[in-house]
Amino acid sequence: MKNLYGYDVLIERFLKNEITALQFQDQYLDKYFADKDPLSEELFLQLDWLFAEAESYTHLPLGPGDNPDHYISESQLRKSAAEVLQKIRALT
Repeated sequence: MKNLYGYDVLIERFLKNEITALQFQDQYLDKYFADKDPLSEELFLQLDWLFAEAESYTHLPLGPGDNPDHYISESQLRKSAAEVLQKIRALT
């Protein structure tokens, strides 16, 4: 069984509404930047994609000068997190 280094637990907490989208964003980005664990290429690619999604999440309404293509909503973040969780669990 491959180690998912706690990413699965963090994603699951978000999907179960144990933490908010903002808390997930903060915790995921912090974990991603601090992580020194040896990740397989498959795991890294999934986690890196979710990193980009988490980084793009905004809870603020977009203004007239904002580009909506650069931001995602909470529902989009939840969908991405669920997809990644399914894919990384399939790696084990």
